[in-house]
Amino acid sequence: MLNSTNRSRFNRAKVMDAIGVTLLMLFSAAMGMIMLILSSPAAKADADPESVAYAAHYGGAVCAVLAEYPSTNGLQGIVNSVQSDGLSAYQAGTVVALSVYESCPRFTYILILYVAKNGRSYA
Repeated sequence: MLNSTNRSRFNRAKVMDAIGVTLLMLFSAAMGMIMLILSSPAAKADADPESVAYAAHYGGAVCAVLAEYPSTNGLQGIVNSVQSDGLSAYQAGTVVALSVYESCPRFTYILILYVAKNGRSYA
C-alpha cells in the first residue's frame, strides 16, 4: 500500500513530466517556426530602372490626380496614361505603386481596393 509520501512523490513526478512534455513541445514548435522562416525564399522587390525613373519623375503628378479623383477609376486612368507612354501593364502598376508608396502613402487604400477589384497585382 502507498503511503502519503509515495503518493505525493508520484503526483509531483506526474506534474514534472507534464511540464517537461509541454516545454519540449513548445521548443519543437519554436524550432519549426525558425526553420520555416529561414528556409523561405526572399521576396523579389526589384523594380526595373525605367519604372523607377518614371515614378521618380511623375510621382507628384500621380498623387495630384489621385487627390482629384480618389477612386479606383482614377487609379485606372493613371495606369492607362502611363501605358500610353509606352510602358507595359506591369511597369505601369509598378510606377503607380512606387509613386503612391513614396509620395502619397495616404492613398494606399486605393491601391488595395484596385487590386481587390481587378483581381491582380502589378507591383
